[in-house]
Amino acid sequence: MKLKRILCAALAVSILALSGCSGSEEKQAVDISKVKLSASQISEVSSKTDKELTDHKFSGGAVITLNTNTVFEKSYGYTSEKKNKLNDSGTQYQISSVTKVFTGAAIAIMCDEGVIQKNDVLPKFFPTLKNNKEMKSITVEDLLLKKRDFGRYVDNFVTTTDQLQTYNKLVNKNEKLANSRLKQDITRLILNMGPNNSSNVGDSNYYLLGKIIEKATGKDYRDYIKEKIIKKLGLKNTSFASGKRPMTGYNNDMGKWRYTEEQPTLNSYGYLFSSFGITSSPKDVAKFFSALVNKTLTKTDIIREAKRSSTNFGYGMSVEGRNLHVEGRTYLHSSYVFVNPENLECATLLSNTTGKADISEIGKDIHRVINSKINGILLESVEEKSLGL
Repeated sequence: MKLKRILCAALAVSILALSGCSGSEEKQAVDISKVKLSASQISEVSSKTDKELTDHKFSGGAVITLNTNTVFEKSYGYTSEKKNKLNDSGTQYQISSVTKVFTGAAIAIMCDEGVIQKNDVLPKFFPTLKNNKEMKSITVEDLLLKKRDFGRYVDNFVTTTDQLQTYNKLVNKNEKLANSRLKQDITRLILNMGPNNSSNVGDSNYYLLGKIIEKATGKDYRDYIKEKIIKKLGLKNTSFASGKRPMTGYNNDMGKWRYTEEQPTLNSYGYLFSSFGITSSPKDVAKFFSALVNKTLTKTDIIREAKRSSTNFGYGMSVEGRNLHVEGRTYLHSSYVFVNPENLECATLLSNTTGKADISEIGKDIHRVINSKINGILLESVEEKSLGL
């Protein structure tokens, strides 16, 4: 009997290896999408997750779902330490690069509805490029999957303190005009720079995709996202950044979180736009990603298309074997979302702090906690079946 258990354990380890994070698309021996945690197992995962976040002095909100069921949800730290106001389930954070996934989903919806096609070329939306040999053949899909990369507009746009102050004054004086001018100036800059195939997170690509959404629909990007995603999914705590009302953020100074009132970077919606401009709560972001995994938002299997990308990037997400993640940072805010499409695990961390605590490392540690528990359940299941229990 002891030898049989050892052999079963070895078999289980082999099966777990097949269901792990390799790039293989082989059919799995065990359907991990049907794994369900008991109440005691959920309690154990919650306890370990809470300890992980507490030990890292995490400030923000965390939501973990498994098979579309929420197994953990909690908020930490302050929305405003000065006012003694704590973060809660409705607190909105700048989700930074997670905005790109919303933009990618919007493009997928437009393709579903026949408004655009993924093989549409840039001159269709930017006519001045029709005679540009380098860019006239670049498609919407090239931008989505980062097959052609236009670099980081963030590093090239505001180059001097005087220029930054000029834009900030315009934002404070007339925010609508500022947003319009910022989008126009940045789009012109990106197109003038052209693709450079640098290794980054596709900032400029997704800025251009935001402009394509506006040009193809005749609607403001915000209005289209509200109509097709926010309202459809009932995301009650999702909106857009505003330079006039900057989100409260904290920075790590000598081991203590201190509120920083200065705004050294341009923080307006027009600057952040379709790459960084959405604010949301962890619960709303988790609900959005659940809709992507379950294909209830768009007919396009965004997760599958992203995973098949030769660039290991698609629809705003980076691909790691069988899993996907997106990490983002704006001024004093950070975000991290991890998705395992096989067991529908989604870990969402949104924070109003930056500093020593690396949000992506925290997220990966939490994933390991969950994955360890799931692997334990699979191991027990294989042993029981092999022993005829």
